[in-house]
Amino acid sequence: MRADSLLYFASNGRIGLGGLDIYRCILKNDTVFAEAENMGFPINTSADDFGIVFHPNQFESGFFSSNRVGGKGNEDIYSFNLPPIEFAIHGTVIDDYSLQPIGEMEILLIDSKQNKVSTKTNALGQFNFASSVVQKNMEYQLVFEKENYLRQLISESTKAIEYSKTFEEVIRLQRIPEKSVLLPEILFDLAKWDLKPLFEDSLRGLIATMDANPGLAIELGAHTDSQGNAEQNDVLSQKRAESVVNFLIERGIDPERLVAKGYGERVPRSLEKTISKNGFSFTQGTTLNEEYINQLSEKEKVLAHELNRRIEFRILRRNYQAKDYRLQETNLNIALADADKEKIVQIDLLAKDMWEMPAKINNFPERLIYTPLTQLNTMSVEFALKLLQAGIISKDDFEGDAEKLIQVGNIAHKSVIILKELSIGNKKTANVKVWIWHNSLYPFLINTETLNRFGKAEIDSKTNKTLIFK
Repeated sequence: MRADSLLYFASNGRIGLGGLDIYRCILKNDTVFAEAENMGFPINTSADDFGIVFHPNQFESGFFSSNRVGGKGNEDIYSFNLPPIEFAIHGTVIDDYSLQPIGEMEILLIDSKQNKVSTKTNALGQFNFASSVVQKNMEYQLVFEKENYLRQLISESTKAIEYSKTFEEVIRLQRIPEKSVLLPEILFDLAKWDLKPLFEDSLRGLIATMDANPGLAIELGAHTDSQGNAEQNDVLSQKRAESVVNFLIERGIDPERLVAKGYGERVPRSLEKTISKNGFSFTQGTTLNEEYINQLSEKEKVLAHELNRRIEFRILRRNYQAKDYRLQETNLNIALADADKEKIVQIDLLAKDMWEMPAKINNFPERLIYTPLTQLNTMSVEFALKLLQAGIISKDDFEGDAEKLIQVGNIAHKSVIILKELSIGNKKTANVKVWIWHNSLYPFLINTETLNRFGKAEIDSKTNKTLIFK
């Protein structure tokens, strides 16, 4: 065993050069090795070659035993010096839509020590990072970024590789879509909205895209077929959209970048390409509305309804930035009539679709932020610790084993707190579930569902300064 990750052994049970040959294989994890590789000539010959050891300070030199022809006796010790181990990264960048190369595009290479080197593609979209740049025992990330394209990240590693290697990449950059994009292979049971593990893999690509493009904020839109009650389909589609959004949040996507929208049966699918299913074809350009579906055979109707049931995402913003926010005390000197005081709450517009307002948590004055952009009520670690230290909440308000969730100066990510009472103005609600969210720039966010628990409310769209309870 070498460097705790490379196993060298001799075997005559594999197809080799003859007799015992020396092989090497990489330990991929604690229990699994990669496929063994024959070290080839001149290390191996038609005779028996075995017992390899390496110089402790020179990776390419060492000794091994062999009974090959030309030795001094039956089994002799030989020294060796292998060619230097070198790495390079070559590749081509093409437009995924046109399949044409993208020239004059800057590509960034970042190693695990955060050293950065860049190069540009040539007219054929080709790029190269030579051996002088790509070093041993290093993790690398390649960043492909161009205006009007989705940013893409590729990872490579030279760790535990004891032979020269050129990494070959073909990068297909996708243009930032202007229209909704279908997420394939996400199916739900009839009248159900739980996301099945079977279809979760279909969202891995979207998660990778969101991770690589932190400026994107998107809408997840769910569509049903036209069977059943229209109002029920609206509710069902909203729950399905929220199910997908919650899955993305659980995988680390900032909830402020996600909006769930249920469209029910109101937006029938228009086919951008011809689709063939079970021997039937639906032609490009067809809109799968009721008028069209009613003309089909019963078997075709089933397939058309299936095509209408779908999840799509749509980009809302390309330049999302989490703003640095600090909780501030605001002196509100508002002259309101006594009757209006019970109906009107003074609020501050922090950003588009984000309003800050006074509130009470378990009867203690605090402030919160309402936004329709979040699906979960979230609280920063710092704000939750402040509430704990002030005695506004306690360990008994946590779901699960609070002793494991609460640490000195920290609370476990996605811990759940149940606020016994939350007030806005003279309105109150009880047992509000809040998730602790690490790295949140906002102390306390509530969603639309929670705001609606206080009663029907409306924000003055002219001033964005008042929340009015009807």
